[in-house]
Parts: sequence; structure tokens; C-alpha cells
Amino acid sequence: ANAEIGNPNKEKLIKEQFNSITFGNELKPNCNFDPNSPTLFKIDNSAKTLLDFAKENDIGVRGHVLVWHSQTSSAFFAKDFAPTVGGEPTTQDSDKVTLDAECLVDEATLLARLKTYIYGAIEYTYANGYADVIYAWDVVNEAADENRQDGLRDSYYYKIIGPEYLYYSFLYAREAVDMYSKQYAADYGLDPSGDLSDIQPALFYNDYNEWFGNKSDAIINFLTKVKFNEGHTINSDVINPEGDGTIFGDGLLDGIG
Repeated sequence: ANAEIGNPNKEKLIKEQFNSITFGNELKPNCNFDPNSPTLFKIDNSAKTLLDFAKENDIGVRGHVLVWHSQTSSAFFAKDFAPTVGGEPTTQDSDKVTLDAECLVDEATLLARLKTYIYGAIEYTYANGYADVIYAWDVVNEAADENRQDGLRDSYYYKIIGPEYLYYSFLYAREAVDMYSKQYAADYGLDPSGDLSDIQPALFYNDYNEWFGNKSDAIINFLTKVKFNEGHTINSDVINPEGDGTIFGDGLLDGIG
């Protein structure tokens, strides 16, 4: 947090010139993942400092990021949260190493962890007074690889769950926002059955180099054309019943950043 705040002159500049901030690393998974937490989420002290600064100064925050192949603990993908490389324990993040296949969890386990972490992160913001500060979440970051046939990066989410991890990530985020905005509405002076848009952050897909045509085409394809939930075999109250089974068509995505 000291990179962003702690210097009075820099704080003054931020308060005068910006109405939105995005944290550099403090809300990324490897800073907030805790295998000993029942929600798998434990707020990073620097993230809390920045959230408090934003709240005190009426500056909106774009939450970055819930699901990413990089800066994510290898333990997230490992049985008993004990990742190994060549039979030896590792503490490196998952994008830095090739994990032993035998230490990896199965699809159902990783989906459960994904849901638990996303719900835990989002509930934390509601329970601790930040739901009116965080106006958007980057739900998934940098999932595209335009050089692969299906346009998706070969991350551990992809290896274990398959490309549909994207759909589930946005589904879990939408479900969490819907549920916790109602549950905590009164804490923000709102009627749970009324308009909760002030405490319902928009959900974004985020990437880089999106001005390259082959990359933007890949992103548009997996967000708006691939029918991960064709026939709505996955059921949820937050899915648009008239949706086409795509992430965007089912009402789970608000924008691309």
C-alpha cells in the first residue's frame, strides 16, 4: 500500500485528480488466499489500508482480481493445499512452475474452491463496509491466448476444469453479488427488495493488447459466442432464462476492460 499511499503529497494528488483507483497487487489472489480460512479468503493488510483510504476519501475502487493464472498460489490447485514439483514441496505461484500431475485436485474440488474463494472475497467487501466503494470487479484476468486453437490460455484452471471455468467464475461472482447485496442491504441503508445497484459492482473480463484483432476476436468468441451452458443444464436464479448459454448472453458479464 505504501507505493500508492503514505506519502502526503501523493495522497493529495490522488484525492485531487482521481475518482477511481485500482490496486497494483493488493487484491490479487496470492495476497488474499488463505487455505486455513473457511472462505479461503483473508484480507491482505495493505488491501484493507487502501480500501479504507478510498472509503474515507470517497474514491471508487475497481477490484482486481478474483481469477487469474498468475499471482495465484500453487496450493490453490493442489490436494491438501500441498503443491509439489518433482516430488518436492513448492511455495512458488502456479504460473512459475510445472506442478506434479499427481498433486493436482480434480475438477469438482477446484470448482468448489473457486466458488468458496469468490464468495469469500465478495462477502468480505459487504460485511466490512466496502460494497459502496468497489464499483466493479475484474472477475477473470488474462484468460486469452490467441495462439491456441480455442483462444484460451492453458492455465491450471483450464487444465483441471476446462474452458468452462470462465462461465463458472462469472456465475459465482454474479451469485455472490446478488446474495450478499440483499443480505447486507440494511447495513448500507437500503431496502433488500429495492434498488441495490449502488452496492452491486459491475462484473468485467480484463485483458491486455486487446487492440490486436486476433486477440479481441478470441475474447469476443469465448465471452459472447461459446455456449458453455447450452440448454441451461447449469441452473441458477441469476442466469437470464432467455439467455443463449454464453457468459454474456446469460447475463453474467457487464463489460470488458
